[in-house]
Amino acid sequence: MKNLVFVLLLCTTACSMPSKNSFIHKDHTRTSMDLKVNLFSNKKEMIKALSKNHKNLAKLAKLLPEGVAVWYTVPSGCEIYVYEPKTDEDVNTWGHELMHCVYGNWHL
Repeated sequence: MKNLVFVLLLCTTACSMPSKNSFIHKDHTRTSMDLKVNLFSNKKEMIKALSKNHKNLAKLAKLLPEGVAVWYTVPSGCEIYVYEPKTDEDVNTWGHELMHCVYGNWHL
């Protein structure tokens, strides 16, 4: 009987544990949109382009990001500002920014 209680308790605990993807907060879920990729050879070029179109994001990009996504709900579209991929980390950045297009502020 003790073993059965332990197994039931273990199952209850395991089922209530968060999934691997529970960190994703979805502002929206969009699978169809117009996508524009703004491609740069370095961060300086990216910040210069952001300064023209998105001054607040340019200030943020100076601090940390290796890429930026700007999404619109009307019309449904998204712009990604990224570097030319040279490393696996650059490829991860592309995926990260694309997730913003699909989910919005997914990691806030």
